[in-house]
Amino acid sequence: MGLPAVLLFTGLLCPTSRAEVPVPLLNPGFDSTVTVGGKLVPAVWRMSVGDTNSYDFACDTDNPQSGAGALRVRVKVDGTTSCCHIDQRLADTLVGHRLRVKAWQKAGSDISNNAQFVIQVADTRQGGWRQVQWLNLSGFRSTEWTQFERDIDLSSDANRVVMTIYVKPNQPAGTTVWVDAIEVIDLSTGVVYHPGRMAGARVSSAPLTVYAADGRRVSVPGLSAERVLAPGLRVTQGATALRVR
Repeated sequence: MGLPAVLLFTGLLCPTSRAEVPVPLLNPGFDSTVTVGGKLVPAVWRMSVGDTNSYDFACDTDNPQSGAGALRVRVKVDGTTSCCHIDQRLADTLVGHRLRVKAWQKAGSDISNNAQFVIQVADTRQGGWRQVQWLNLSGFRSTEWTQFERDIDLSSDANRVVMTIYVKPNQPAGTTVWVDAIEVIDLSTGVVYHPGRMAGARVSSAPLTVYAADGRRVSVPGLSAERVLAPGLRVTQGATALRVR
């Protein structure tokens, strides 16, 4: 049986309404997975800094806080020389907004000084990466699932927002952190992004409206071609519409 089609039409054809929900955060519950090298990894999330010889990045289905899986990052060898970033680029439209970020996390031991949940805000408009903000939301301290909640103000002097799970170098082998059920509330608009809500896509140009197979309508700030939404789903651009197949 094939996957149900999801049609995405330009805002010119389908005007926005109050029933629509902007969704700039993808796979916040780590329930969508892909198989890489024989193991499950969370779809969309990536290891942007670090290497697979030093760090194990996977979806843990044995003990998630909720849903089908949780993000797990484990140090594989002693004395790693590189730090590790597991991250996702968020919608650029969040720049300058005030956010409330919630997430569940735990660690194999208290490593709050050496592993953190971070929001990075940067300016890439002149080329390269100019760090504007490094917002440390929470260190990994408890060995039990614990939820944190932080309100943060994102600088407007930027054009890039990245959510990052950060592990410092030189950690002992076996050091492990978990994250699950991320929730973001845009306090500037009142919109909530949480696990279970339909995935959106990265900002590119004109607003779009997403019609899911169950009839839900979701407003997306913009959609770039070839953006992976979930395992097996890819966006291809057409003349008047975008189809997920």
